[in-house]
Amino acid sequence: MASLPSPAKTSRKLFTCALLALLTTFGVVMTYPTADDLGLDLPMAVQSVPESSMVMRVGTVANIVEADDITVRISGSPALVRASYLFPLYQPVLGDRVVVQRQDSQWFVLGTMSGPINSALPNPTFEEGTAGSTPSGWSIVPVSAATGPITFTKVTTSLTGSAYQEAISGSYVGSLLYTNNGSSGVSISDVFSSSTPTAEGEAWTFACWIAGGIIANNASAKIEFYVQWLDTGGALLSETNVITAPFISQVIAPAFLRMKTADALAVQAPANAASVRIRINALFSMSPGSAGLGSSVDLDYMIVRRVG
Repeated sequence: MASLPSPAKTSRKLFTCALLALLTTFGVVMTYPTADDLGLDLPMAVQSVPESSMVMRVGTVANIVEADDITVRISGSPALVRASYLFPLYQPVLGDRVVVQRQDSQWFVLGTMSGPINSALPNPTFEEGTAGSTPSGWSIVPVSAATGPITFTKVTTSLTGSAYQEAISGSYVGSLLYTNNGSSGVSISDVFSSSTPTAEGEAWTFACWIAGGIIANNASAKIEFYVQWLDTGGALLSETNVITAPFISQVIAPAFLRMKTADALAVQAPANAASVRIRINALFSMSPGSAGLGSSVDLDYMIVRRVG
């Protein structure tokens, strides 16, 4: 006659069945044996773990193919990788410091890193100087004030009527303000940055933000940005128009302006160049019937960057 299982064995079986039911019901994932459980040497166990397919690195933008990909030079390494990016949300500029991530064989730019502005210009965000005056390190020269003066002043972030200035970095912007004298026609002024040293053959790029502004009815504005090359005595050797921004009826801001692949990603210093600076040509036009009104275009985050 077969003997009945002991109460202890029966209890263990019931516990085991209950535990398996609990794991099944709540989806608890069972763990695998560890290296110690298997009696393996730890170094051998570590070597057997496959490398993660996801890698993250920091690098610098070295080349751009618009709406296609970016070449990134990995920091601390001569390695170059081609990475996709969020087009058109991210607008790359040569020299941007970016975070890139690799999933399997595909690299992707997550975005630019925060920190101090990477610009060779003195006072690139107009934080220095006295509010209401021309920003430190900048100057303005009237070309024609036939219909009223144009000023370039440091102003704080504010909302005045429908004119809104919102600083991209810091608390101030550089405001090109046109005050019409009651007549129709055109007024023009040039704004100059301070110069920074360069040498023949060096490559430079430019970008900036339109931070705000307002255009009067039946009025318009055109802001042109030039990279200028000066010799050791400060005389102008040559200049290149790198960006032209027309504004008709309104200023759409914030807007990022940069050199693009279709034109040139950078410009090269000519022979005998000793310094580089930016010239901003501001033209405001007033049509008949709207004389007496004013307009403004506000700038911030001026990037002048050596990239080669």
